[in-house]
Amino acid sequence: MLFQVGGQGARPTFFEMSAAQQLPASLRAALTYSLGIFALRRPLLHKVLDYEDEFFALLMAVLESHSLRTTDGSFSESLYGLRRRPVKFLEKGSSSRAESNDKTYDSALKKRQKVLSVVFLVVLPYFKSKLLSIYNKEREARLQASLWGQGEVSFDEAGIVSDQGETSQAQVVATTGEVSNMARIKKNLAALIGVCYPWIHATNEGLSFTYQLLYLLDGTAFYGPALHVLGLHMDSSSRISRIRNRELERLRGPPWMKTVQRVLLNCMYTSLDYAQTGLIAAVFFFKMMEWWYQSAEERMSAPTVYPPPPPPPLPKVAKDGLPLPHDRTLCPLCCQKRNNPSVLSVSGLAFCYSCIFKSVSQSKPKPGAAWGTSLRKAYTFDTVEDFWCLYDQIFRPSKLTVNADFHLFKAGVEPKWEDPECANGGKWTVPCSRKANLETMWLETLMALIGEQFDESDEICGIVASVRQRGDKLALWTRTASNEAVQVNIGKKWKEIVDYNDKMVYSFHDDARRDKPSRGGRYSV
Repeated sequence: MLFQVGGQGARPTFFEMSAAQQLPASLRAALTYSLGIFALRRPLLHKVLDYEDEFFALLMAVLESHSLRTTDGSFSESLYGLRRRPVKFLEKGSSSRAESNDKTYDSALKKRQKVLSVVFLVVLPYFKSKLLSIYNKEREARLQASLWGQGEVSFDEAGIVSDQGETSQAQVVATTGEVSNMARIKKNLAALIGVCYPWIHATNEGLSFTYQLLYLLDGTAFYGPALHVLGLHMDSSSRISRIRNRELERLRGPPWMKTVQRVLLNCMYTSLDYAQTGLIAAVFFFKMMEWWYQSAEERMSAPTVYPPPPPPPLPKVAKDGLPLPHDRTLCPLCCQKRNNPSVLSVSGLAFCYSCIFKSVSQSKPKPGAAWGTSLRKAYTFDTVEDFWCLYDQIFRPSKLTVNADFHLFKAGVEPKWEDPECANGGKWTVPCSRKANLETMWLETLMALIGEQFDESDEICGIVASVRQRGDKLALWTRTASNEAVQVNIGKKWKEIVDYNDKMVYSFHDDARRDKPSRGGRYSV
């Protein structure tokens, strides 16, 4: 490459320095991805990925040491034709031929400067990566503690407190105390890193940004604080200048011909210099635009990730119900640790299989028993918040077994024809051809009842979801069947809420009790 940015001096461009700085991170990402692909065929490579930081630090230590020894520049800097040159500060006016009055350049790096360069290029990034890993773990632990509460930290000491026959109890206690002290020290150290790391990282990034901004504005000759501490400048033009000067010295011909050739060569060098600047700027511009649009697309397509919400409060215990144990590993019926856990589809709670089997078997109505003996009060709620906590926990009506019913009635009202509130009433019925329709209509009706969207809400007793082999259905029970105007208004409003387009009929409980149901219903909307 026989051109340099700007055509004057030995100072590399900001784009060259930025590209050289970002190259190790890109190299690490590429190596990690490649090793992950090869590890699918060679599981042994997973051990390398388990110690990714150490492996990459060792690799970069070899590359940086070799590059500094042969080219006086880091691995990424040598790829861009950059070299490190030490700066020796002198008194003003001591060197009249230097570009600056207060500094001059040595020819090569000293051994100490090469060793310190490896430390800044390899060792410090390695420690920064480990600190970041510890900080992320500490931050995740704090987030979980804020959501779920601070629990006791337990350590697996099975390998220490083990039965070895002759080990005394005092030795076990002493060993356990040492492990606890070590664990406490590690925990305190992790907490200290969690507090200090953001400030250390912000300080480092702020200094780097300040140096880069000053370098871009030609306010300093050091691209970063590390180069300033080491007293090193970047040089990219000594070799290029020597080659160009050699070409100018080899010009032959009369004086006017040499002048023309020199002018043409200078024009060509200047064009190449600014062409390189434009090419690098164009590459960075297109990469920035690609990142910008890709980030915007990811933000639009990817769902927003929120921390997991805390578990909802336990449902309130019904009047004749059983309280749930605070330990969720216990069976609510026998209050012992669950044996062969089984989930009841109606409530979503887990029981011992034997306990819930006996309970459900005993709850089945016997032949000839009165209707309603199998009814079980599952939940009660008073507020909208309690309702949503219950709705998120219980199973949906479409998940019920065939011939099962799910009721939601006002407190004190039972879903029976014999109940005083329902004795003179009736029900609007809506068939549901699909499970999805049953889910939607059920939820819309529940929200309408709780939100009091019906003008005649006092007339409504409750809602019943019935799962049948021939087809599911919803029934809205009302109190006064003889009041046709009120019942028609309720039917029209419910039809609008559930978005039902077919004919909806109303039947009397008294007709069903006497086994004389009307085929077309008493009312219809």
